[in-house]
Amino acid sequence: MINICSGKSHSLQEVVERVGKMAGYAIQVKVNPTFVRKNEVRSLLGSAELLRSIIGSWNMPPLHDTLEWMYHSPLP
Repeated sequence: MINICSGKSHSLQEVVERVGKMAGYAIQVKVNPTFVRKNEVRSLLGSAELLRSIIGSWNMPPLHDTLEWMYHSPLP
């Protein structure tokens, strides 16, 4: 199995704040405790080492650029 990932960790809070800045308002996130698992993973980070060993280095856009592209892409 090969991870398709950046090898960099970003918090959900960071993503929400960045998208909020793009949208021009603060996004409010409400958590329903009923849906929070007791053993919820607090941090998840993939390793791109195997993928790099197979295809070599690649030019990966920064998270901000990817979020900008996703935010401004028209819906199908």
